[in-house]
Amino acid sequence: MTKSTLFIAGALLGLALWIATAGTAAAQSNNALAAEQACVNDAQHNAYSAAVSDCTLALQLTPNNATVAEILCLAEAAAGNYTAAVTICTQTIALNSQLEPAYNTRCAAYNNLGNYTAAIADCTQAISLNPKDPDPLINRCDSEMYSGNNTAAVQDCSQAIALNPQITQAYDNRCAAYNGLKNYANAIADCTQAIKLNPQDVAAYTNLGNAYLEQGNCATAISYYNQGLAIAPNAVIYANRGACNQHLGNEAQAISDFQNAVKIDPNNQTALNGLKSYGAKPASQ
Repeated sequence: MTKSTLFIAGALLGLALWIATAGTAAAQSNNALAAEQACVNDAQHNAYSAAVSDCTLALQLTPNNATVAEILCLAEAAAGNYTAAVTICTQTIALNSQLEPAYNTRCAAYNNLGNYTAAIADCTQAISLNPKDPDPLINRCDSEMYSGNNTAAVQDCSQAIALNPQITQAYDNRCAAYNGLKNYANAIADCTQAIKLNPQDVAAYTNLGNAYLEQGNCATAISYYNQGLAIAPNAVIYANRGACNQHLGNEAQAISDFQNAVKIDPNNQTALNGLKSYGAKPASQ
């Protein structure tokens, strides 16, 4: 999940104001205040593992504090603890059913857990609570794509872009959805725009390479895969570059790419099938 940090600022502001006004309350212990302040500070500095620890303590000390629960929900998701994020987001919603970020974060967590039906329901609720926030539209775009509904995905990402044309992920996702619809011209345009917004966007290079791969233009696809790999190793890029090299008859390079993909993701089927076609094994075997 990459979008959860966008929601932290509002949640932190709410908690900071709450701490400031609650400091003299008799029921508010010094330990609770310290834990809450540490929770906020950790999240503000993107120290999500520490935020999980401090926010958990703060929530134990103030179990009905929906804002602390909301930050813990965000921190769990940002730390990649998606099952825990779902649990805490559900607790947050039980405390305050009007907190849009909790639905959006739970949507993103459900996406990462492969529960796209639940993700769509949560993002739809988030959108109803705040129609001007592009982030649940982007997350629902993901859900729709993973569910195979690329047309709906394009619509959601288009709405997100209309709200904020500077969000790279909206173009990334719409590019991928256009690839799924075999609308490669639009896919290329969207991924090109994503790269203009963020030249370090690995997903954009991946999806752009995929657009050319699907059209059989492996030379161009490889050039974009190379740019993505120069930024960060990625199993999907290695596997797809391997498929291109296989298509071009570059056996040694294809095997190397497939092996590198399997090192990163041992379950990457494109790479495993590619190695099988050559009678080759993953490099570790």
